[in-house]
Amino acid sequence: MYRFTTWWISIAVALVMGALLARNMRHAISISGSGDLTTVYAATRVWMHGHDPYDQSQVRREWYAHGGVKAVEPDADHTPSVYPPSTFIVMAPLAAFPWPTARLIWALLDLGMIAAIAAALPALAGVRWRDPRALALVAAVIALGPLRNGAMGGQPAIVVTGLIVLAALGAQRGWQWTPGVLLAIACAVKPPLAGPFLVYYALRGQWRLALSGAIVAVGLALVGVLRLDMNGVAWLPGLRANLHAAEAAGAINDPTAWSIKRFEMVNLQVLLHTLTDNSHIVALLVRALVGLAAIAFAMLVLQRSRDRRRELAELSVVAALALLPIYHRWYDAGVLVFVLTWGMAALPSLWRAQAIIAMVVVSASFVISPALWLARTLPHAAKPPFRYWRGVEQLVLPVQVWAIVLLAAMLLYVLSFGSKFTPTRLRDDLGADDDDITREREPAFAGTVVGD
Repeated sequence: MYRFTTWWISIAVALVMGALLARNMRHAISISGSGDLTTVYAATRVWMHGHDPYDQSQVRREWYAHGGVKAVEPDADHTPSVYPPSTFIVMAPLAAFPWPTARLIWALLDLGMIAAIAAALPALAGVRWRDPRALALVAAVIALGPLRNGAMGGQPAIVVTGLIVLAALGAQRGWQWTPGVLLAIACAVKPPLAGPFLVYYALRGQWRLALSGAIVAVGLALVGVLRLDMNGVAWLPGLRANLHAAEAAGAINDPTAWSIKRFEMVNLQVLLHTLTDNSHIVALLVRALVGLAAIAFAMLVLQRSRDRRRELAELSVVAALALLPIYHRWYDAGVLVFVLTWGMAALPSLWRAQAIIAMVVVSASFVISPALWLARTLPHAAKPPFRYWRGVEQLVLPVQVWAIVLLAAMLLYVLSFGSKFTPTRLRDDLGADDDDITREREPAFAGTVVGD
């Protein structure tokens, strides 16, 4: 039975890898691929020349000056220049190449990051490679839509997710400085996605990691800003204008019914705006709900901040809560690989039912994007506001937001009740065999079997 299971999981890995290479990566290196990278690439080149990277006309000129094509040109309506100045430092080595070469290098980097995530997660879960769960986890990671389609579009979120996962593995191994630097680089590109993980490690009392990450992140931001200020570039008004334009009624980042593409986002505003059109009420509810969840989580972390067996469950909560308060598109949900990892690790534990539910929720909601397909096919108003059938708009279309809310609530429940258990025997040694742990049925609710 063991060999039979391993055989079929190996076939699944081969199939999803083949699909990744044949469809997603092939498109990424094509002339019309990696469209999410174009604005970042061109804006970085503008920054390198000491000009305003938030001036869309300069961004477009730089794009065509270095091999860019019309098919994926930077578009102020769909891909506005809104990345922070620190991003340009990280992207500068790539932007030194002409676009055709940069596109290929980035596609290979995305592929390498997906491979690194798939290889790191079984180690993070403490699952040996001879265990079918390791191969199943690899298959699930490669099949995850935010990673596959994000790589196809050249989305920087893929590299950011990889850096966060590698930082988590390094932190679990007891490293301090390297994980901090990795998180700082991730923060330089996507602060709302990577920043909560730095805060989490500070809560856990890993001060060297958190401090090194904060220092490097602030340093990158200062260098990015100083480059512009020393050249007399008034960049802040341009950034603000681009952010406001992207969030205007009907724009690409608008979570209200005025945007036909709002269900591509996974932040809580999308769900709440199906219940009310009042933006002030929505903002208040988001702050209150996410704030209360964050406070509860912080209290749970501080209760047993040195218990490494809780770490995977805690990382999963951070991943879920990071997506809810502000704008995130579904490719940012790649950080939910932590939930899949916790689920695989928690199968031989008292939290088996919750682990199965978590993995099913992530797989059903994020291997493909049902919300995107349904939003395009279901009947809706022909002009804004784009309303759908009552009930469908509230319960079905924001299915991915509901999934993240459910995962956050369930994992907080696991952490809360798990803290009341007092294990009769602690097994924290790295060499612990999975079969032994399964037999002991330790109430290590986070599911991890790796300790210091």
